[in-house]
Amino acid sequence: MKTSVRFVAASLALLACAFGFSIDAPLAGADGKSLGEVDALTDETRAATQKQIDVILKNAVIRVGEGETTNAEADKARVDCERARRAILSMGPAVYPVVDNAIKLNPSADARIHFNYLKALLLAKSEPELDVLRARVRKAVLGSNLNGIKGEAVEFRAGKPDPKRPGKRIPPTIQPVKHGLGIVFRSADGSFVVAFGPDADEKSPDCADFNVSDGSAGFVIVIGGMALPFPRTSGHGQNLTVTAPLGFAYAWATDGAPGKAPGGAGGEGGEAIATGGAGAFARNGNGGAAAAGDSGSGSSTPK
Repeated sequence: MKTSVRFVAASLALLACAFGFSIDAPLAGADGKSLGEVDALTDETRAATQKQIDVILKNAVIRVGEGETTNAEADKARVDCERARRAILSMGPAVYPVVDNAIKLNPSADARIHFNYLKALLLAKSEPELDVLRARVRKAVLGSNLNGIKGEAVEFRAGKPDPKRPGKRIPPTIQPVKHGLGIVFRSADGSFVVAFGPDADEKSPDCADFNVSDGSAGFVIVIGGMALPFPRTSGHGQNLTVTAPLGFAYAWATDGAPGKAPGGAGGEGGEAIATGGAGAFARNGNGGAAAAGDSGSGSSTPK
């Protein structure tokens, strides 16, 4: 079933209860196998995967307004789809051929959203660094640590440590494309997208709004740019709007800049709005701390 989720400041508390969010740092030990991951596609694992696919095919089309479907029935169908999708995700990349076959059989548009999400997180990417990020995002989802995706995305952009130059990084080999003043990294198969909003500059300490809409990707991650300190009132964190009708939308708005001494007020945090057919996560930025000599600070709506 296609669901559209729109999150603003007050809604993350519900997500926190549902998913148990933790820290936003990169995930420790994220490159090992996850619980329930299978080594190969056998007759048994193929059958187990197909069973979950059948659940999605059956329930994705059930929604209020179709026949005499009640709200309770539609909610149960949605939960059944999400549980089946998670079961497939936990089995890992080895079972992706079964998902790929389901896609080739021209499923309903509502079921395709779930399969597109699975394609984004299970199918290996041809870009090495992006594939590492894909694997780690999958682990974050399975570990109910959606906050940790932000740290993984930042780590991906920074590049891997350079063994020949301590303290230096090797940038990703995949080249981003410009999107407004920001940048977008996209996998060759088009299913996995990571974007970064532009940082503020000295002429404009407030971050400009950054919007990303992708009509084909199964997972879209957008991280806001950084605001700058400024006399009297520092820069506003970046507002984000992320839309992924055929996948999961992830929006991490940034904090306001801290106040500039002496006595400067902190900037307001950015607001995040995420809408995704397969679900969404949005984190609003916090207000920046005031500098010494001023009790004011930007508004803070933690996400």
